[in-house]
Amino acid sequence: MHAVAPVAAAPLDRALLDVLVNAGVRDAHLQQELGRRPGPGRRALWATATDLLGQGVGVDVGTRLADPAWVGPAGYAVRASATLADGLARLQSVCPFILGRAQLAVRRDGDQVVLALNPAGRPWPGAAAEALVLATLGAGHLMTGVQFPATLSFQHWPSTGSRQRLASIAGDVRAGAAGNAVTFAASWLELPFVHADPGLVRCFEQLLPQVPAPAPTLLEAARAAARTNLARGVTDADSLARALGMSARHLQRRLAAHGARLGATIEHARIALARELLDDPRHALAEIAERAGYADERALRRAFVRVVGVTPSAYRRARR
Repeated sequence: MHAVAPVAAAPLDRALLDVLVNAGVRDAHLQQELGRRPGPGRRALWATATDLLGQGVGVDVGTRLADPAWVGPAGYAVRASATLADGLARLQSVCPFILGRAQLAVRRDGDQVVLALNPAGRPWPGAAAEALVLATLGAGHLMTGVQFPATLSFQHWPSTGSRQRLASIAGDVRAGAAGNAVTFAASWLELPFVHADPGLVRCFEQLLPQVPAPAPTLLEAARAAARTNLARGVTDADSLARALGMSARHLQRRLAAHGARLGATIEHARIALARELLDDPRHALAEIAERAGYADERALRRAFVRVVGVTPSAYRRARR
């Protein structure tokens, strides 16, 4: 039977357990359900919670996680920032305390700000992605006191119920995106924080040890190398393995130890490129198939449906 405690070390998972407890799920029942899962860890916990409480569990967790109390000194350091822009900059610096190896990137795109929030390794369970994206926006609403509109983007396709609840908070929800993100008007960056306190920021930041940036995992390095190879028109496993300084068989064994497959790693890079190209209507499907390393449009379509869940054409229409 799988232990819950190690899985729930992150604020995200602790908030999920709190939602389960408040919903009346007893520990014995949760342990029994976890015992039926093929493997331990975060994915088993989130899959079990989704089965027990429904697809909207991520929204419930995200609402809780927006409260800085869930993330301790890191959350309060962000909360005491002067403005939304200042808070986002501080959120990036304390991200390892809140999300572990997850990647948070903030960039300007014209008159918009994009907060990209994605895992460093395997994709998050859908409900977990919904929780983190909503928590990021919810924290901004809570700390500024302003319910500013935003667009929430997800790699997966949230259930109808989840999309409706997310849209009621954000205003716009998009599915099947290249990554998870919150997008809003750059003008909101100047919003002052309700609890701004420079002295408190310094106090809480002194409580946070210096955390070095984590080295890339093997899966991250393999995906990056696969993307580099793809830009050169190279898609075979042997070339990818050579780029990482090992044989294809050795790379396959090492990836398997991390729950990944060599073929799936290469396909991840192909589909990621196809998604980017589909966002630009100037690229025909035949061109996209060729650049992503597929023999023809039919091969692209089969792979895209298998990985993303919709056809390339449907994905393109949903992104307009």
